[in-house]
Amino acid sequence: MTYFEKLMKPFFVSKIIIPTRLYNCGNYTLNQLIENNTAGEFDDIITELTTAMDNLGIDLGDIDQRLNIQKNKTLNNDQVVDMFRTTMSDKEGVIADKLGGFNTDGFREFYPNGLTEYSNVTKTEMPILTKRVKDVATTYSTALGTTLRNLLQSFEQAWIDSRNLQQTQKGLVKTSRREKRADILAVSKTLKKTIGVLWVKYDGDDEQATTYFDFNLLYNYIHHPHQKLSGAVPASSKKVLTNLGFNPGDYISVSNTTTNATFIIYLVAHADDEPTQSVELAPGKHIKELASHFGNLDGTFLVIKNISDVNEATYIVEFLQ
Repeated sequence: MTYFEKLMKPFFVSKIIIPTRLYNCGNYTLNQLIENNTAGEFDDIITELTTAMDNLGIDLGDIDQRLNIQKNKTLNNDQVVDMFRTTMSDKEGVIADKLGGFNTDGFREFYPNGLTEYSNVTKTEMPILTKRVKDVATTYSTALGTTLRNLLQSFEQAWIDSRNLQQTQKGLVKTSRREKRADILAVSKTLKKTIGVLWVKYDGDDEQATTYFDFNLLYNYIHHPHQKLSGAVPASSKKVLTNLGFNPGDYISVSNTTTNATFIIYLVAHADDEPTQSVELAPGKHIKELASHFGNLDGTFLVIKNISDVNEATYIVEFLQ
């Protein structure tokens, strides 16, 4: 494997490259190939990359659309639950009146556990309760009258229909996600294949070959100078160290210079957010880890929190690119 290949191949297989960035980078390379295809030597790779890019582009748009549809179906599903709750509450008195009172056998069959059972119904309980209401409405069909009977009987099928629609859309989304993964792999493989084509074309001229790729499109790089911060955090308090944002390859070095206080340090999207991921550092300890070790890189606020109830915590933090 050439130096150029060793350098370039990892750029297309990293887990931190999101599909839209891979798509944008692929489009840049494809346009460069087309622009420089004066003698037709790139015809085959252009065709292959165009097909892979088209498929990924369709997948990205299609999944967004299907996720929206799934969300809409979930709302319809919730609406059936809400309508069922409301109806069984609003019609409680009407049902009692139709069946001869609150103490009749018919009313107790509808409300064996009182109204609360319907007011607090969950999706898990919907199949049981809607079937019960349908069966009891059928038993007392004449007393309830056609309109009320049909309304009460309709909830079981409405629930089934909403669940079927939701499951269908979930299946479509899962299928679409599988297709997207396959097309991401196809684009990655074709871009790596492009490396070999360019190596042959430019006879090992790395500098010329790399002009066909814009790696800034793959990563959301944030440039900031090397920084070294130090300070103190009072007991049971927290302090925002910076609001910078970090790249996937950035490191954070942290030292707990205290003798009697432990702190945690973490990345969050908002300064007041509670962390879902953090690093705890005992007195006198030091670590150097990738920024992603401290939290999701979507978060830009680096926060240090003293978890001692009594003692002040002191620290030294460095950002390394």
